[in-house]
Amino acid sequence: MLTLDIPGPARRGGQRIRCARVDDDWITLILDDGGVHRLPTAFSTPLLLASDRERRDWRVSTRGRTVRWRSLGVVLGLKRRRPRSPS
Repeated sequence: MLTLDIPGPARRGGQRIRCARVDDDWITLILDDGGVHRLPTAFSTPLLLASDRERRDWRVSTRGRTVRWRSLGVVLGLKRRRPRSPS
């Protein structure tokens, strides 16, 4: 699974993915709170080589923490940051 480290508080539930978009340059995740996070499409070879139809065939998990492109075998997930312990 590819994981995108989302900055912010480590509150229970955290941010949830609302939708995903993939083009030749970027994988874009749009979150419920309006946040937008992107990473280069080259980060995932299957998404980079996929057709437009395959790129649009995604599903968000029930908890909103991952997006799955089943036909491509790609899962992209959000990772909650854990608070740092004081030094």
